[in-house]
Formats: sequence, structure tokens, C-alpha cells
Amino acid sequence: MSMANQRGWLWLLGLGGLLYAANKQWDKRFITATNTYSAVLDQDGERQDGRHIRVQSILDAPPQAVWQAIQRLALLEKVSAPILAFRPQGKMPAPLQWGAGDRATFDLRAFGLIPAGAHTIHVVEVDHALRKLVTREQGSAAQVWNHTIWVQDTGNGRSLYTDDVDIYAGPLTEAVAAFAYFFYRYRQTRWQQLAPALG
Repeated sequence: MSMANQRGWLWLLGLGGLLYAANKQWDKRFITATNTYSAVLDQDGERQDGRHIRVQSILDAPPQAVWQAIQRLALLEKVSAPILAFRPQGKMPAPLQWGAGDRATFDLRAFGLIPAGAHTIHVVEVDHALRKLVTREQGSAAQVWNHTIWVQDTGNGRSLYTDDVDIYAGPLTEAVAAFAYFFYRYRQTRWQQLAPALG
């Protein structure tokens, strides 16, 4: 990882720590918020000591509306801002809506300015019946960043939203997972704020 990218990730980790310390009520927003050890398969199929992150919360919008929203790249950018900005690499634009088989590489920018390296998202499954989206991701920060999003019906016009993420980043696994743990809770907080407008 280049020095510029390392600085970008240090900024992100520092911000995550400050915001978490400042908001002691943070985890009350979530049904589940865990960052635990997990064996993770790398690109060669070898088992590595990785981390598994799970964040779940209730969104005040019907599941079909939430499901439609999470497939849109514009919403990924909106719920990630201003912590991370995703700028597509190369001449091929990123898809406006994710579909199985889609692949896009982004330059990540912390706060829209500080380079944080490249990140590739490969969508391997979009299950409309189960409202499940599965990606296999990797980039400058992590060799493995496998992400599954679930949207489930709570039966009362609201949705249970789940992020499941497996991460392996070699000796930086703990640090990258710590950032990811903050980031997915931040994203779900943003989803909670945006959800009423989706229904």
C-alpha cells in the first residue's frame, strides 16, 4: 500500500475511533453489532485468520422499497458519504443498479479528498426472492472483503437490514476490520435516516 493510501486509512481509522468514543449510545441503534474472529478463505482457497462483522437494524420502510434502494449505486454513495467517496476507475462507468456478474473498480477517497486506494466490487448473487445481495470484494486495504446484504420483512411494514462481512487483510486485518465495524454501523445509521423517504 502506498504512503498516500496508508495516510488515507489512518485518517479513517482515527475518525472512526473519535466518533465511536463521542457517541456512547451508538450501539443502541442496532439489533446486532459484532466484530468477531472468523476463518476466511483467501483467493487461493487457503484459510486465514480473518474477522466477521455483522450489523443489523430496523429500517422504517417496507422491505421491497429497501431492497430496490440497496441495488442502486447512487444510494451506496449517499449512505457512505462523507466518510468514503467511490470514484469509478477507467472508461467503463459503474452500473447504475447492481446485477449478478457486475464488476466495478473504484478509487476510494476519505472525505472525498484523501486517497484510500482502489476497491473492486464483484456482484456474485442478486436473489430477488430472498432479497439478498452477495459481493466478493478486494482492494488496497484488504485481500478479502466478502459482503452479504439481507433485507427481511418484519411483518409490520418495516425491514430488518443485515450486513454480513468477512474480512482478511494480512497483518492489517484487525485495523481494517475495526474501520469496517465503524463504517457499517455508520452506513446503517444513514439508512435509518433515509428509510422513511423510501416507503
